Amino acid sequence: RSLLLFSDRQRGVLRRRLGIETSPQTLQQIAGYYGVSRERIRQIESSATKKLISESSWDNILEQKITRLLIGRSFPLPVAGVEAIDPWFEGVSSHVELFKNLVQIVCKERIHFLDIDGLSYFSLMSNEIWQRLISEAEELLNSGVGQDWDEDYARSLVQSLLPDNSTEFGSLLWEKSSRLCHFSTSADGSRVLTQYGHGTGLLVESILTESDRPLHYTEITDKACKKTERRYDARTIHQAAAKISLLFARGTYGLYRHLPFSEDQMSQIRMEAEEIVGSEASNRQWHSTEILSELSDRFDGEFEILDKYLLDVVLSRSDVLKPLGKMTWTKIRDDTDEQSRINIHQAVVSLIEAAGHPLSTKEIKERLTAIRGINESLQVFPTDPLVQLKPGYWGINDRDVPLSRDEQLELLEELVLKLEVNQTGIHASELNSVVQLRGLPPDALLSITTLDQRLKTARRYVYLAQWEHPRRETVGQALSIVFEKSSKPLSMKKIVARVNRRVGRDLSKPAIYGALRALEAEFDEVTRKWSLNKPIVEDNEDSKTVLDHASHISSIV
Repeated sequence: RSLLLFSDRQRGVLRRRLGIETSPQTLQQIAGYYGVSRERIRQIESSATKKLISESSWDNILEQKITRLLIGRSFPLPVAGVEAIDPWFEGVSSHVELFKNLVQIVCKERIHFLDIDGLSYFSLMSNEIWQRLISEAEELLNSGVGQDWDEDYARSLVQSLLPDNSTEFGSLLWEKSSRLCHFSTSADGSRVLTQYGHGTGLLVESILTESDRPLHYTEITDKACKKTERRYDARTIHQAAAKISLLFARGTYGLYRHLPFSEDQMSQIRMEAEEIVGSEASNRQWHSTEILSELSDRFDGEFEILDKYLLDVVLSRSDVLKPLGKMTWTKIRDDTDEQSRINIHQAVVSLIEAAGHPLSTKEIKERLTAIRGINESLQVFPTDPLVQLKPGYWGINDRDVPLSRDEQLELLEELVLKLEVNQTGIHASELNSVVQLRGLPPDALLSITTLDQRLKTARRYVYLAQWEHPRRETVGQALSIVFEKSSKPLSMKKIVARVNRRVGRDLSKPAIYGALRALEAEFDEVTRKWSLNKPIVEDNEDSKTVLDHASHISSIV
């Protein structure tokens, strides 16, 4: 309604700058569209912004509400979680960038946003102040070496650097500034600061920060020599890079920002991987190649460039999975007591009910963070009345599914009978051809199976609980065995036919191609055939372990 106050050109410029029904555009892009100078567009935007602020009242309400929400908080407020606290902000999570642009225009320098580890937070301090505080905190900790500072005292000194209106960022400031702290345990059990930083590591970090791509350790060595005009041994640089950065390929290191995926894409990859690992026994260990093979089936070629290295880097931000080294992951042991689990489950149900519509796992985490603080190992489970409508998307049974409870129980009874006849698990993609879903999403049916103790689910298969596993091979298992049984390379046509026969369902070529990449199968450009002639080497540079994946899979089957 506010935009109706403006001329067509003023309205068009604001729409493009803010990103209303389009991606936000630069002054130069808009100038090119209208055929005028960049300065003219800046003048139009400035005039329209002043009019927007002077002739509308909601901008004052916006600033007052955000400021009021920030005062007295003990933990930061994520932008996408604000509507869980105040329904006045309904819709923000669906238009985060537009909302941030709007706030920056109408609230000027009074409300800021800090982007930290993939989340955007409201703040009363600017990003410049935040970066300066991190540097000051690092200098402070470095000065404390040799002064017998224990960890609690060091933390309190760091957190005291924050302005009075931004104390909620205390934990994040400590996390960012203390990453190079080394503590030793004293006789009384306290942890004392004994060392801060490591010269070579800081040099490597600065080189990677300046680079727009991951670098091989030999490249880092060359840049280090030029930067400092000193000679560095490549082995020393390699060791430092392995400690302070992330492995992107064999001998190649980078930072999290070098990943070729958006935050939403990485969140999607993480959530799917967490669900895959979480669907089986809590003590099960998963190699990245196994997770990648499962993901290729689910994503159906959506992330073609995703490999085991990139997956390992993406999972490094998971609060549900724990790295065991050598590209192996397991589920973090859940030490939460039963009452806390019930409380979290009830909180999730309340959030989705209050929203009035289904929410993604990402939205649930952001809203819980806004209300309760950061939960380090939150994982949403399909416990009644929660229903997973599709991977990573949750609703309420009695509101968001088309079947009544009685109809659901009838469907589960039919499913049990089919399983008893087939004697093998049924994949989510097959459910519609096995039972009459009547509009019920296949993933919702997998969730509803928790209502029947005779049924269990894993890797998007439903099966009889008494079997203890789905009795179906994974794509990775099937591929490994297909290659093991073949004495010569195979064409993609033969691979698809044999894998489909083994898994008992039709897989797309992109899904099988992704699994081939996960197994590091070799493709011969001349013969146009694939082979799996060598065992998989776990390319963690500190490890010389070799995993014979095909033999491993055969033993499982």
